[in-house]
Amino acid sequence: MKTHILLVDDDIDEVKLFVEALKGVIGTFKCTYASNGIHALKMMLYLKPEAIFADYNMPAMNGIEFAKEVKKVQELRDIPLFIYSTYISTDIIQKAKDAGISGCLEKPSTMAQLSDSLKKVLAPLV
Repeated sequence: MKTHILLVDDDIDEVKLFVEALKGVIGTFKCTYASNGIHALKMMLYLKPEAIFADYNMPAMNGIEFAKEVKKVQELRDIPLFIYSTYISTDIIQKAKDAGISGCLEKPSTMAQLSDSLKKVLAPLV
């Protein structure tokens, strides 16, 4: 069975790096991509991924705002959701905790670091 990951990020280059890093972490997976939180919420009407990674800095709806909307839906609120961003401040971490987000990942500078970070947070799912 494939592990289904939803990635919400407005930077296609970041999406490509994320998918490449997943290849070293999960044997068989499906990664669905949404370019913003509004698009992702529409997709969530018919998708139920095992984990969601949302960029913090996105236009129209940031990752925290997206997570709050996901958590309002009974069928979706138990899906592990992670904020994934270039810089994670203590303020973002606190906002994430307050929103019931599973954790925060800072986008690392190397593919190996990204794979290691993903292994840690996805271990319970694979």
